[in-house]
Amino acid sequence: MERVIDLNKPPIVNRKYLVRCIETIGFKYEKTYMLPVIGDFHTDQEIIGFPDEHIHIDWRFLSRSDWSDFSNNGLGADLVYSAVISRQYVVGETEKVLRCNRDFPPFPLQIPEHHIEWFPHLEKFYCTSSSMPDVDASQERCPHRGTKLSSVACNKHGIKVCPAHGLQWNSKGNLVPQVFCENPFS
Repeated sequence: MERVIDLNKPPIVNRKYLVRCIETIGFKYEKTYMLPVIGDFHTDQEIIGFPDEHIHIDWRFLSRSDWSDFSNNGLGADLVYSAVISRQYVVGETEKVLRCNRDFPPFPLQIPEHHIEWFPHLEKFYCTSSSMPDVDASQERCPHRGTKLSSVACNKHGIKVCPAHGLQWNSKGNLVPQVFCENPFS
């Protein structure tokens, strides 16, 4: 069984993979969830002032029923991708065989209704201090938290977007600043 962390290309929708998962209690509606995650636990205190140790959900592998819970019950499709899991809610960790149910969503959504206040600070820091390494595709990592990018496909504009925090690069490895867009979910 292929592990998502070892992929050198995006996972194929409807195919099964071995995925890192965390078990949470009390994250949302007092329900226990087993959630697929990407990257490692971290804080974002030094750049964007977010002190909670957290991890990001890998939305590609979230079950269809959990996807419905997250996108329809409180968060809404335009906010769901910015949700993270704080370490305080984690009660276990494992690897599970999960189906890839969707490609990565467009994140972060810089739309007038939900402008992410901290994002320009993150972008400014990395625009002046680093770019994606020009190495073998299997070694592509986001300079912010080292999230592996080789399993992330370029979008229709040829841009690769980090699924953890949303930094994005063109085919030459240059950071591409976010721009406001119309809400694709409205």
